[in-house]
Amino acid sequence: MADRVPPHSQDAEQALLGGMLLDGDRLVLAKVFTILPLCGAFYSAAHRRIFDVIRTLYDSKEPVDITTVSLELERRDELTDSGGRAYVAGLASNVATAANVEYYAGVVLEKYKLRKIIEIASDIVNQGYRQEKLPGELADEASALLLESAVSTEREPVRLISTYMVPIIEHIGKIQAKETEPGIMTQYPRLDNMTVGFQRGELTVIIGRPGNGKTSFADNVASNIAISGHKVYMASAEMSGHAFATRTLCTQGMLNSMALRKGLVSDEDWATISETAGIIGSWKYWIDARSRININELVGQVHRMKMQEGCDIVFVDYLQRVKPVGKFYSRYEAVGQVTESLSDLAKDLDIPVVANAQIKREVDRRPDPTPTISDIRESGEIEQTADNVWAIHRPELYASKEDKKNGRLSGAADVIILKARNGTTGKVEFYFDRTHTKFSELQTTFTEGF
Repeated sequence: MADRVPPHSQDAEQALLGGMLLDGDRLVLAKVFTILPLCGAFYSAAHRRIFDVIRTLYDSKEPVDITTVSLELERRDELTDSGGRAYVAGLASNVATAANVEYYAGVVLEKYKLRKIIEIASDIVNQGYRQEKLPGELADEASALLLESAVSTEREPVRLISTYMVPIIEHIGKIQAKETEPGIMTQYPRLDNMTVGFQRGELTVIIGRPGNGKTSFADNVASNIAISGHKVYMASAEMSGHAFATRTLCTQGMLNSMALRKGLVSDEDWATISETAGIIGSWKYWIDARSRININELVGQVHRMKMQEGCDIVFVDYLQRVKPVGKFYSRYEAVGQVTESLSDLAKDLDIPVVANAQIKREVDRRPDPTPTISDIRESGEIEQTADNVWAIHRPELYASKEDKKNGRLSGAADVIILKARNGTTGKVEFYFDRTHTKFSELQTTFTEGF
C-alpha cells in the first residue's frame, strides 16, 4: 500500500487553475471558492501555491491573470517551486474556456475527499493496533470521521464574507421568481408566514409535556413536507416503526386508529386504507425506529442517507431518548452533547433538523401551564444551542370543569414560537383531532369562535 499513489487528477487541477487564470472574472472565481474555499484540496504542492495566490489576489480585489499571479509567486519566492512563469502561462493556454471551472472544482474536491478517507482509515487502523480504545468507541469515532469527510472539506472554514454573496443573491432571485421557497414549509400558512419555514443549517426544538401532541405534530409536519416532494428522515426513538406508520396512515386517511387496532374495518375503510397506503407509498419518508439509538448512530445514518438517497430534513422524536456517546456526570451534560451534535448535523449537511423534547413536570402544577423558554433551561444546552424553539400546548387538557362541560376548549391546541433566530415569536392556534391525531390550522381563534 505504501507504493500506491493517492487519488488525484492532475488534469482537473490544471484545467481548474487554467480556467481561473484565463477568465479572472470575480463571479467565476467566487463560484470556485464556494466549492473549494481552501488550497488544501489540491494534491500538487505547486497547484496549492498557485491557488492560494489567486485567492489572495481575489480577496484583495486585485486583478487575477498570468502576470499578477506570477509576480505574486515571485514576491513570495515561490515561482520556481510552482513551475516557473512558463508553467503558469501554460495553465491558461491549455484551456479554451472557463465555462467548466465548477465541474473541475468538483473533481478536485472529490479526489481530496478520497484522500481524507484514506488518511482517516489509516489512522483508525493504527489506533486498532495500539488497543487503547474500546471497539465500540473506536467504531463510532471511525464512522463519524469517515462520513464527515465524505460530505464536506471543512466545517465553516474561514472565508471572506464576499464569497457568500453569489449564492445568497442567486437564492434571493430564485425565491423572487417562485423557483424555490424561502425554506422547507410546514404547509400550515399562518405558521409558515411567521417562521418562513424550516431553514437549512438550523436546529428547531419543539418542546411540550407528554400527551400534548409533540409526536403527532411532528408526523403531521413531516408528512406535509413529504407530500410536497421533499426527502424526510424521522428518528422515532419512542415508537416502533409499525406503530408510527399506522398513526401516519390513520392521520392521512382520517381513519379511527382504535377501530383499526380492533379490526373494526368496514368496506369503505378498506378502500380508504388502500388508497391512502398507495399515496404514502410514493413519499420519500424514512422511519428509523431503533430504540435508544445513540447520537453517533443517528448522525451516521443521516450522513449515509444524504449521500445515497438524499435527505432534505431530519426529525427526531424525541431528543432525550437519543443516547449520548461517552460518560457524563449529569443528565444536563448528556442532553447537551446530543443537542450540540444535532446542531452540528444541521450545519454540516446544510439541512434543517427538528427535534422534539420533553419539559419538566412542574409545568403541570403551575397556575398557567403554558410552556415558556425557561422550562428548558434545565435540559442541557437546548436553549442556547437551538436556533428556534417551539412549544406545543393543548389548553383543553388544563381546562376548568366549566369549560370541559361546555366543550369550549375542545380540540384547542397552540403552537408557540418561543425563540426564532431569523423570524418572529408568537402563537398560532390549531384544532387537534384526537381521533385521527391530526392538527389543523384555525382560520379564526377559539376566542373569536365564541
